[in-house]
Amino acid sequence: MKSITLALAGLITTVAALYPGDIVQYWNYKTLYTVNTTLSGPHSSYIGAFVHTAILAAAEEAERQPRSVQQLAVSYAAHDALHRHFYAQYQSIDSYLREIEDAVGDAANAQQSNTARRIGEAAAAKVAKARADDGMTTYVRYEFKPPAVGVYQPTPPGFPFPSAQNTRYAKPFGGIKSLPVWKGPPDVKSRDYEAYLKQVKEKGAKNNSTRTDDETEIGYYWMGSPVFYWNNFATQIIGDSTADNILESAQFYAKLNWAMFNAAIMGFTAKNKYDAWRPVTALHWEKPFLRSGRSYYTPDWEPLLPTPGHQEYLSGHSVFAASAAAIIRRQIGGDSFGKLVRVTIEPGAGPFPFMTRRFTSLSQMVKENGDSRVFVGAHFLFACEEGNAAGEKSAELVWKRGAKNYL
Repeated sequence: MKSITLALAGLITTVAALYPGDIVQYWNYKTLYTVNTTLSGPHSSYIGAFVHTAILAAAEEAERQPRSVQQLAVSYAAHDALHRHFYAQYQSIDSYLREIEDAVGDAANAQQSNTARRIGEAAAAKVAKARADDGMTTYVRYEFKPPAVGVYQPTPPGFPFPSAQNTRYAKPFGGIKSLPVWKGPPDVKSRDYEAYLKQVKEKGAKNNSTRTDDETEIGYYWMGSPVFYWNNFATQIIGDSTADNILESAQFYAKLNWAMFNAAIMGFTAKNKYDAWRPVTALHWEKPFLRSGRSYYTPDWEPLLPTPGHQEYLSGHSVFAASAAAIIRRQIGGDSFGKLVRVTIEPGAGPFPFMTRRFTSLSQMVKENGDSRVFVGAHFLFACEEGNAAGEKSAELVWKRGAKNYL
């Protein structure tokens, strides 16, 4: 098989500048770089969706303009959208825009530059107005429930309050009016629960684990921000296929980030609705609770990596991955890449300075991503499997609606 190497930046290895091949990809990368220094989870996917909505609005308005005007218009829109959320990084964000202005140079005269600026600034302002009361600033106070079987409790080492309580109030992107509330996790006394518990106890333990070396590598490989990973995966997979059509590129990246944020709403709404305990809590529960009467009480059990600070079900990594993969799959017209894809990352922690995995399909990537959460001891497999299904549903809703009437 022919192979290609995909090199990702930030948490991932260096990426060459994508402009002038695809101006939307340029701003996608700059947005990821800006967000990756400060945010994670639903908030990082929200910024991506916001910025790409502004880019799409500008691309639509500038579609009949010369290419230089289109490039400048989406750049002014992206700049203003980023600036609204990251004012403290204004110098960097301004420099990104200056880079595009300098690159376009004489391709756009003064009148065209003014037209582009008017279009881009108006697009960002329109999106900001449409999202002014979208629920992302809603404060929700969380109270831990008394310890009980299956109920979320603060987890070591930081024992944090669960994050992203407000997502159930958040307005979806892409013109989607409402999202399904996902079904709950299996009951702890169900026939299958013991197998899930046994699996994560054995595969996700920091010490005395039955993980293979490959499974350990998978755990570390996928540990970073899924929003960052999957936007970069998307860019590398579609390559320069949309470079000559700014509007098509804008539509693709908007749908990609809409699907991920909407999936985050579904995932974190489920987390807060069902308030399900993490594996570390289940394995530290002293009294038997399983249908079989067996006890898996292991007071010294630790996960391979620290447990994230929010509830177990649904898996956030899984909803992000499956929603992104489903959009990419529809964009390229299939699940398989038709060739071996080698992706090298720098995870930023763990025993591996650089890691390379080899893939032939999106479904393989999604499965590895979900399995990784078991291998690091963060999730039961059912949270990943159902997270994958929820992410696929989010993408289906976005793709079916298309990039129309999205504000």
